[in-house]
Amino acid sequence: MAADAYTLCRTVLLLSRCLGLAPFSLAGNVGSRCLQTSVFGILYSITFPVVLLVLALCWSEIWHIKPTMCDVSAGAIYFIIILHFMISFSLCLLKRQKIINIARQLSDVNASLKCTCECVWKRLSYILSSQVCITLVICLLSFIFEKFILQMDMPLIVIVANNLLNFSCFVVEFQLVSFFMLLKQLISDMNKSISGLYRTKDNRDSACSCSKSSHNNTVPLFVTSFNHRIQNSVVRSEENSLKTRVILLRDVQDSLCGSAELLNSTYSFLLLYTTAKTFICLTHSLYNILRNVFLNRAMSHYPVLLVHSHYLWFVFYAGKLLWLLFYSSSTIQEANNTAVLVHKILAKTRDPDVREEVFSNF
Repeated sequence: MAADAYTLCRTVLLLSRCLGLAPFSLAGNVGSRCLQTSVFGILYSITFPVVLLVLALCWSEIWHIKPTMCDVSAGAIYFIIILHFMISFSLCLLKRQKIINIARQLSDVNASLKCTCECVWKRLSYILSSQVCITLVICLLSFIFEKFILQMDMPLIVIVANNLLNFSCFVVEFQLVSFFMLLKQLISDMNKSISGLYRTKDNRDSACSCSKSSHNNTVPLFVTSFNHRIQNSVVRSEENSLKTRVILLRDVQDSLCGSAELLNSTYSFLLLYTTAKTFICLTHSLYNILRNVFLNRAMSHYPVLLVHSHYLWFVFYAGKLLWLLFYSSSTIQEANNTAVLVHKILAKTRDPDVREEVFSNF
């Protein structure tokens, strides 16, 4: 099966559309795909989340919290999750055009570099899909636990709405992570191209035995402003000089920098809120774990599974936080490597006139 940069986001995009968190759809064939909005998608992205919010807030018992530490912290987390969903819902709806632009720009860079094998996109897609499946299983276990183990007097539809709210917040986080993974891979491809400027062979990884993608054979060149492109210029073999290749990579770097800035402006507040919420949930779970350890007899009337569920949520939130930190920091580290590679090439370029002409705007 053919794959491209959009293959990485396919699973997350499908879940986002089902939950009303993606007022756009993937259109076109592999190699020329793009995200497009529709009136139906926008209406669904307004209606479905609003219904979930109404169901989550209409249950009167949530407004009467018992004055105990556990109940107060659990109630606080309940409202924190609702606020998280409202932020995620507003972001996906109001900033949908920015999200589309980010995806388009990164896809264009991938078309320009043509370094990543199809197997790489599939492998990254499998990694992301496995994380989505783990999160889905955790949310399903939470639903089963609340309904059939604790036997909460909350109506079934309210329990379903609460778990969908929680899972929806995770799905929007997966949108951000998928962009991190895509950006990191493209920066890595650019760095490989920079380090191989003096090689005559193709920059693709020759160690990979899979077939290379035959899509996007036309190389779109970028100008300094990343959202403008020269019309479908085909790079001729006689023009494939060192200077031409460096200029192309320079413009690709400008485009990646623009995409990173747009990604930061779109998701920065959500990432900050997600980190704060994760720390609060970790503190809540850790408090209950320590309470169980030091007050074991006092908690003997609690269901055993309720006590063990705090261990599960603590491990899950800790892993999720580490996962977010890993992809954000590794993407930054990959971007920092670009400057190191450019300085190495500058050191190898002995002609001062060539250095000034080629690298003046890098």
